[in-house]
Amino acid sequence: IEARMSLWNVISVNTEFVVPKVHVDHKQPDSFFQAFIGVVPQSRIIKRYLELFVEYYEGRKQVTGPLGVVLLREAFDDVVLKSPQKAEWQSKVQIWQEVRYNSKLFPNVKSP
Repeated sequence: IEARMSLWNVISVNTEFVVPKVHVDHKQPDSFFQAFIGVVPQSRIIKRYLELFVEYYEGRKQVTGPLGVVLLREAFDDVVLKSPQKAEWQSKVQIWQEVRYNSKLFPNVKSP
């Protein structure tokens, strides 16, 4: 893994949640990569994420696809997209896009 820039240069101080969407060829399009980049303590999104895991492991929830990927996106949708304060969340969330390595797109990055 090679850092290309300091994350502190691209994450706003007001940001509460930073996550990349899975690459465009992923089997679960528009899902989130399950390893978030950053999250504030006591995040409502992560709390909901954990609640969804409990529901799954207690047999109250069915999931099709990769568990962490599906549930993180569902938690985000529940807390942010379905929120009456959805507009307020726009300045608190950063959604990045996962991109597979391509030497033409990233000529200064070593090949994996």
